[in-house]
Amino acid sequence: MKIICISDTHNLHKDLKIPDGDILIHAGDMTCVGGIDEIKEFNEWLGTLPHRHKIVIAGNHDVYLESVPSMAKILITNGIYLNDCGVEIEGLKIWGSPISPNYQGWVFGRERGEEIRKHWEMIPEDTDILITHCPPFGILDFDPKGKHEGCKDLLETVQQKIKPRLHVFGHLHDAHGQVQIGETTFINASIVNTIQYGKSMKIVRNIAIQIFQILKKIKHIFINKSGLRLNRKVYELQMEVVFSPITLEI
Repeated sequence: MKIICISDTHNLHKDLKIPDGDILIHAGDMTCVGGIDEIKEFNEWLGTLPHRHKIVIAGNHDVYLESVPSMAKILITNGIYLNDCGVEIEGLKIWGSPISPNYQGWVFGRERGEEIRKHWEMIPEDTDILITHCPPFGILDFDPKGKHEGCKDLLETVQQKIKPRLHVFGHLHDAHGQVQIGETTFINASIVNTIQYGKSMKIVRNIAIQIFQILKKIKHIFINKSGLRLNRKVYELQMEVVFSPITLEI
């Protein structure tokens, strides 16, 4: 079974060269600011790919998929969308979760400890392929400053309870890669990274983030279309594709 792993494409999916395979896995953050138009564009692109099975989870940027979860399977029709649930494909038991430790007020965030542990406790022990947006602590989870940002409770669940054959995630762009630890192959499938602009662009970026968070808090994010488009554009300008999809046989 040939599996292709990608994550954190942030609207740059059309810039990717995706190898053919049996299963395509996308581990979240398909969008920049989580608007409906972004999700529709991603779904259209997904429909152009030849893979027999396409598995998708959301990430912390995919705002609308948490705000209106009932729309997820209406918007994502060209793949199997998993949200703390699983699917069996050709004998492989696959589980997907969009949950991450709280991060800058984005979505699908939970407090570390008991709150986030409830999600990991839902994962069946016989899971073959685990897909989470966030990494387990200490495994391909470092930020630009080298600090580990993964989830300790997820690490404990994966290594002591689940022991899947494959664990795919993203979220921390700089930590792209794969590593074998014990029975599990861990893959950070992040595709994009932040362009290193100068000080002025960083100021614009921070202002855009603040505007986005204000709009989200006052629940006008999907009403204020001009604000949503502006924030989307700012995010897209600061991202570039720097990594390739990771392919493996299982």
